Amino acid sequence: MSTTAHLEVATDYASTSKASGVVFRIQQGTVNRGADISWFSQYPHEQEILFAPLSSLEVRSHRIDGNLVLLEMEISINLTSLTIEAVIHKRKKLLRDLCEQIQGCFSTELATALHWRTQREGWRALGFAVGAVDDARLVDLLKVGLEHVARHEDAYYNDDAQLGEAIRAAVFTKSGLLITAALAQPTVLQGAEKLHLALSGKEPFHLVGDKRIHLFKKGLGDGGMHLLAVVVLASTALQALLLQENGFTAVGAGWLAEALRRSSSLTELVLGGNPLGDAGIAAIADALKVNRSLRILNVNNAGFGEDGAKTLLETLRVNESLTTLSMKKTLDEESAAAFRASVQRLERATPLELLLE
Repeated sequence: MSTTAHLEVATDYASTSKASGVVFRIQQGTVNRGADISWFSQYPHEQEILFAPLSSLEVRSHRIDGNLVLLEMEISINLTSLTIEAVIHKRKKLLRDLCEQIQGCFSTELATALHWRTQREGWRALGFAVGAVDDARLVDLLKVGLEHVARHEDAYYNDDAQLGEAIRAAVFTKSGLLITAALAQPTVLQGAEKLHLALSGKEPFHLVGDKRIHLFKKGLGDGGMHLLAVVVLASTALQALLLQENGFTAVGAGWLAEALRRSSSLTELVLGGNPLGDAGIAAIADALKVNRSLRILNVNNAGFGEDGAKTLLETLRVNESLTTLSMKKTLDEESAAAFRASVQRLERATPLELLLE
């Protein structure tokens, strides 16, 4: 609200029309007062004073002076309104509060999860070195993941889509790490360390936001696939995931399938050179019945046979988004010819490039 310290200036503005004018005469106090901006105003002689938004005005008395109505007012400044900096920071604060709450709950849930505790004791009985250090490692992974989610400047999160993506990433980071049956296995932690080395010392959640992830022959195994699946779940930007020859099996393929089922951005998935077997291919094929973003799937030399090929064929009957399927070094010549003929008989609206030789 704009006012002036000079009554003459106010009455001049109020008298510019033939109709009666109204002038508010406001008494400032020690706390309830405005800001004098005359020092940088274009019209310093007006001695303009600004009051904060949502200020409250109360009429104390009134009188008539010619064609002017003079109202004596008392003002109450809204001391709860936020500064511009606080308004800009508000959404990031919301995200940070969420991340702190997630971290606070995580340790408790990890410590009290019965499935985690019993399986961990079983691994210890078999001679594996598991215990509190495992818990600490998982807590560290969560902390790094959440810090990465909240890494942007305040204004970044004032965009609805970007805030939504960040919240989704934070929630999926926690839920992925709390899949207790997998976390009880030392292979997950071993995979985490190998992934850590493959990323030159970075934590896996630094991949969130990348459009392309290429990890060739890093020996990540099934444990590494678990953490990568969490990254895929947390990301809405990832378009290509290339994982040739990383030694993961149907277990790792199962983790990736769960992520693929929910991903809306991934367009290329390369799994060639990994011993997925028929079960691993079946998991990926089942996920593709739901996924509609993937365009290219490479399962060259993935250790599956006719049973796995049949599950892919069933998927191609309902999935119209896949445009390239590479299955080199999987089927023998006769089986490959039969598969190609079956694909050609499908009534697909989208042409499919099939690579078998």
